[in-house]
Amino acid sequence: MIDQIDHRLALFFNHDIRNPVCDLAMPLITSVGDGSVFVIVALFLLLSKRYKYWGVTLLAGLTLTYYVTEMLKSIIGRARPFHAYADIQALTAASGHSMPSGHAMLSFMAAYVLSSAFGKPALFYGIAALIAVSRVYVGVHYLSDVIAGALVGIAVGFVLVRSARSALAHSKTT
Repeated sequence: MIDQIDHRLALFFNHDIRNPVCDLAMPLITSVGDGSVFVIVALFLLLSKRYKYWGVTLLAGLTLTYYVTEMLKSIIGRARPFHAYADIQALTAASGHSMPSGHAMLSFMAAYVLSSAFGKPALFYGIAALIAVSRVYVGVHYLSDVIAGALVGIAVGFVLVRSARSALAHSKTT
């Protein structure tokens, strides 16, 4: 049943609401979630005396989410929508397994870390949600893949921020 719902939702995003503007924009939006933009943000934060702590936290998150994503994808082994269904068209390249979405996991982890650093959760989570939706639109993930990725990404962000704050507080008392 979940496969039928996922397939129908994938068709909605990949066919029913398709339009030329989104066909150009969504592959660009999806590319933001590949990690390189977040690496650049982390490097800028590392250069800042005030935000160095957050740069380290974000880099740790990038590394951790990569390994968590790969581990979960290999365990779950779900085929991508464009491989499973002939009526789903991939608008960007993707390989490997589908569940969970690494782009969504990475984006939501970064949203947690960056909103902890700067506030503005609506901005950071809005960007993460747009990246997640773009993955379904371009036909490389199901909606359940991006939801799972988002939840795990938020959990990773929570653990990292809490651990980093605890370590920072401990270093100030010693």
